Amino acid sequence: MSSTRALKINLGLLTLRLAIGLGLFLLHGQAKLAGAWAYMFSGHDWPFVKVVAGIGFPAPGLFAVAAALSESLGSLLVAAGLQTRVAASFVAFTMIVATSLHVSHGQSAELAFLYLTPILTLMLTGGGTYSLDAAMGAPRLMRPELVASAPTHRWWSRSERNTPASE
Repeated sequence: MSSTRALKINLGLLTLRLAIGLGLFLLHGQAKLAGAWAYMFSGHDWPFVKVVAGIGFPAPGLFAVAAALSESLGSLLVAAGLQTRVAASFVAFTMIVATSLHVSHGQSAELAFLYLTPILTLMLTGGGTYSLDAAMGAPRLMRPELVASAPTHRWWSRSERNTPASE
């Protein structure tokens, strides 16, 4: 793979991280974090705790706060590319629960699923070259020198393995 292609892949990962991370934070996480803050430190009622209790999670207040932290701080970590895979895994769990909840109530799960899909992608790829993980020396899958030196043999092609198709 050429360094130009690796550059494009890493710019794509940067764009994906920023769009999903900042979008989730601004459109959902910020409000959930404010609700969690008021619930924890001011004793205000937070309707989201009742939703989490209805799902059947033990300690619904704790899990509601965890979901709020996932959608807020987790999404900001994804956007920054800091501990990308770990943060994305927490966000993914939250989006899986949200998707399941919406489906079980006969509601549209489209938005949760649309957040889940790129988050799963970032769990697999990491933040890429243009992330804080990379700046701090964390292992990266998309380093141009590693990608360019990767073997190009197609192991699934029978003709290249010289084996009969009946095996």
